[in-house]
Amino acid sequence: MIWGISLITFSLLHLFRDPALILLPPEATKQDVELLRKEMGLDKPLIVQYFKFLSGMAKGDFGKSFVAHRPALGLVLERMPMTLWLAASGLLLALIISIPLGVLAAVHRNRIQDHSASVLAVLGQAMPLFWLDIMLIIIFAVKLRLLPASGAGSFYHIILPASGIAVSILPILMRLTRSRMIEILSQDYIRTARAKGLGERAVLFRHALRNALIPVITILGFQFGMLLSGAVITETIFAWPGVASLVVESIFNSDFPVVQAAVVVFAILIVIANLLTDITTAWLDPKLRFG
Repeated sequence: MIWGISLITFSLLHLFRDPALILLPPEATKQDVELLRKEMGLDKPLIVQYFKFLSGMAKGDFGKSFVAHRPALGLVLERMPMTLWLAASGLLLALIISIPLGVLAAVHRNRIQDHSASVLAVLGQAMPLFWLDIMLIIIFAVKLRLLPASGAGSFYHIILPASGIAVSILPILMRLTRSRMIEILSQDYIRTARAKGLGERAVLFRHALRNALIPVITILGFQFGMLLSGAVITETIFAWPGVASLVVESIFNSDFPVVQAAVVVFAILIVIANLLTDITTAWLDPKLRFG
């Protein structure tokens, strides 16, 4: 999968833009463009450039940034902690809100609590992330002056961007928890647990919720890619100094090495996230364990 992503990314970048035309001033001559392309190795056939890129990628060498003149992988890894912090904060906030709401909606099915949670889920799913981020800035940063509108540096800076990411993935987690809890609460082993005299809290959280979390954990593995794509929008709007904003800048500047390094690193992270999802699912569900 990582190899396929690297091939697609390399092809798209090199087919549509010439970085030599971006880096040179408008008055540059054709000879200047050709000279720069030769210095950057862009005068060689695409297949030769790709195999050079592939051999470098295997060694962790994606070349130097055309703009910063520094190793591309180093630039990406410098900003990666900020992106992971933002994604983890948004995911944690979404879990803290969505799972209790899903349980509450399932326990009080077809009541005011259930309908209210469903309305919130529909609203969250219907709002575009870029519009939500802008509204958060207008309300909490411009009008109320409670939180900073952009940048990083303190705990308060992450509240608005993390909230935007949380709202974007919260609806699917809440609705999945609700539907799974409704299904599990009608199972025989739940009735048996209640018949044994267990308290309702123990029945809900020790028996029902643990099984209900299995599909939620599975979805989280797929949502990790959505978190990273949402981070592109959120980091750009909030001027968050993460990898996503670096990628956007690099695309506009045709800084191919940085874009390729970032995409491959993202692909590796998604593969690791899917692996951890499988391991966690097997731990939650003994039926999936082998050996």
